[in-house]
Amino acid sequence: MPKVAYVAYIDESGDDGVATVRPRDPKGATEWFVLSAVVVRAEGQSEAVWVQNILRDIKLDRRGQLHFQPLDDWRKAIVCERIANLPLRCFVVMSHKLNMRGHTILVPQKSLGAGD
Repeated sequence: MPKVAYVAYIDESGDDGVATVRPRDPKGATEWFVLSAVVVRAEGQSEAVWVQNILRDIKLDRRGQLHFQPLDDWRKAIVCERIANLPLRCFVVMSHKLNMRGHTILVPQKSLGAGD
């Protein structure tokens, strides 16, 4: 069976603070914490070419990096369309921190056996 290797590009958005959260707390942390990964096969390593092609398609080819958040809506649509047609997988975990308010983490107590 051939060996398959993958590369994961991981990024986060927001911050992990939960004590105070916007918009409920004006000076609080971001409302969402997002952790994302893009996974590609290690062979080929075409990601840099993909990014350059997308930047060219959205008329920002002089930039070296692609940052989605500040893009105009028409550019975001093109970026999503191009990414959807690439051989990769995207994974996202999102935490709406306002829902965590007042919750406590319950850690099970270790039961002591006869020999403990």
